[in-house]
Amino acid sequence: MSKSQKATEVSPEAPYLKIFKTIRIAVTGDVFLTKLETEIIDTPDFQRLRGVRQLGSVNLVYPTALHTRFDHSLGTLAMADRMIRAIRNNTHNEGDEKRIEHIQEALIRLYALLHDLPHVPFGHTVEDELEIFTRHDKNPERFERFFGEQSDIGKLIKKHLAPHDPRAYERLKAIYRWNGKFEDDETEDGKQKRSEREKKDREEILKSIRENNDAFIYDLVSNTVCADLLDYLLRDSYFCNLDLGLEYRFLNYLYLKKDGDSGIRRVFVRLWKEDHPEPRRDTLTDLVRLLEARYAVAERVYFHHAKIISGAMLGRAIQEASSANGVGLQEEDLYGYSDDILLYELSKSPNPVAARLAKRFKERKLFKTIDKLTDDDFEAAQGHDHAQNAIGYALSLVGTSDKRRKLAAAPDKRKMLEDRLASEIGGDPGDVLIYAPEKGMNLKAAEMKVFWKGETLCLKDVADPVVEPKLRATLKAHEMLWAIHLIAKPELTEKQRNYLKKSFRVKLLSSSQGNKEKQDLYESFIDLRLSERGINLPKAADFYKRRTAAAVELSALPDSDGDGLWLRQSTAIIERYFAANGIEAEPQTAMVKGGRPARPGVQSRGDGLKSKFVLIFRPIFGRQFSPEVEAELAKWYEKNLATMDEDERVGFLEQLPAKVIDTPTREGRTREIRNRPEESPLSGVFEEIDAALREFQSLPKLPYKDE
Repeated sequence: MSKSQKATEVSPEAPYLKIFKTIRIAVTGDVFLTKLETEIIDTPDFQRLRGVRQLGSVNLVYPTALHTRFDHSLGTLAMADRMIRAIRNNTHNEGDEKRIEHIQEALIRLYALLHDLPHVPFGHTVEDELEIFTRHDKNPERFERFFGEQSDIGKLIKKHLAPHDPRAYERLKAIYRWNGKFEDDETEDGKQKRSEREKKDREEILKSIRENNDAFIYDLVSNTVCADLLDYLLRDSYFCNLDLGLEYRFLNYLYLKKDGDSGIRRVFVRLWKEDHPEPRRDTLTDLVRLLEARYAVAERVYFHHAKIISGAMLGRAIQEASSANGVGLQEEDLYGYSDDILLYELSKSPNPVAARLAKRFKERKLFKTIDKLTDDDFEAAQGHDHAQNAIGYALSLVGTSDKRRKLAAAPDKRKMLEDRLASEIGGDPGDVLIYAPEKGMNLKAAEMKVFWKGETLCLKDVADPVVEPKLRATLKAHEMLWAIHLIAKPELTEKQRNYLKKSFRVKLLSSSQGNKEKQDLYESFIDLRLSERGINLPKAADFYKRRTAAAVELSALPDSDGDGLWLRQSTAIIERYFAANGIEAEPQTAMVKGGRPARPGVQSRGDGLKSKFVLIFRPIFGRQFSPEVEAELAKWYEKNLATMDEDERVGFLEQLPAKVIDTPTREGRTREIRNRPEESPLSGVFEEIDAALREFQSLPKLPYKDE
């Protein structure tokens, strides 16, 4: 359709629909824009989308997947316009079945153009999958930032449309913030959890949708078989070079129909010939092929293992660089970032974990998948314990939200479990990652409303002997894409990888099977920790006896390791059973009053300065430093504690941060390093030590100190 042809269709009553500009993009071709749409595109907020890639880190797998939310937004507008014309031009449609008011057409186009505007870089990963930030379409503060009455775009919409419909801006706002459901579609639990403000906002949204009969606008752009889906399937498959052969002939059978008792018009596909009672089998097949194409792209692109790994690395980097106290990267910072700017900021982050992961991401030095838990694993675990919800238990541990199981997102819980696993193998924070998307993912296109055999129902409920088996198989295959992934850096040894896999499965699958699994796991933990020190494990019965006893104690420890307490306790137990009993070629560890062991490594120098830091300082401070700083701290630790008895050491360590900050010895040493930088690689490192230690006001109570 040419620009001149399209212009002739504009009613004199709707000058705001007159075509003003044409932009040509890949996949879609010409996109026709009104004056309002052109001015919106020219705003800085919309231009920002040129730097936000549609598929995030997928270009690490498919190098040409560099298309952006900018061109997808334009393509979605063009697809929505195509759907409007298909409804109006369908000769089977009459009256309200094809009636779309001019102002509604303008709102459809605007909603399609702006549907992705609040997206941050790598938004699907950090919002939908890892749930570090609130989803862009469920975030009132972000909505106000981009669409509020004082925003550039909000002002433009009111300027152009208010003279024709004073409610136009409020109508678009309601459509954007609606979730596609009316009150009767939601659970009682969901209603009760809303705050008073949320309840009021919800009432205003529903009132606007009902009074203006605007529900179908949401359907056309964001619901099931919608403009968003139809464009991104074509666009993503094109730039990933997946030849899916998609055809959208079913658009010719779209119509608007009142849904159920609500009396509100929604979008349907007519799959049944009313004049000759028989199915439109070609249209039904077309819809099933759409579902199969959606699954194919999900399998090959959205759930590709490298995409999952890179997303987990990036998510943890963002989580590390962010903080709730206003220091570091904040969610609001992302509103002005492109993908590349975010990666640059992360790589320069003062947080060593964030900087390290971002650097590996940029250089494509990706982690590896160690293991993954699928529905089959959880079904097997469920068979051992019918009273326990196996999947719900695992999701609660990894902090993944689940509406059906009333679980809220808790990314800090996932981070705590990641670091616990890393500490068990002697690794650093960020060496082990977990990817656990929401369990309720589905093919929402299967919920498309259709007219079949004289009744309205969802596509997935159509009973047809030809397409039903295909439909069921596709839905099942899509469900099977879900898994909880264990990911770790590739430099791990085979022993570390094997232990990680075992620990991961015990923690997530052994919810209530007693301590037997934990005991077996901790016997492996003891073997791993001792073998890391270069000890040849004896075969003597005495060793196995001591290992079993130590594992029993370890399995009784609380699982939480938010402050490194578990690692300190487990290290003390291992030292008591093995270092103090002659397994290691080291002096015996002295005992404090009451027969409990002194802090591990106080007298033993066999482990070296590096292992001293791993055993002592990282659990204390809950973070890592550069290798130079770790070595310097370890030396300082040895020097200051060498002449103290055991009671003095325990007390001294409890006041460690304050003593390091205040000691004149440290200050003198700092000046000495600064004055002789050519003699030491540690010039300036004490500034980093100072900054780190000032973060901590006190240490957690030591578990073996006398009361």
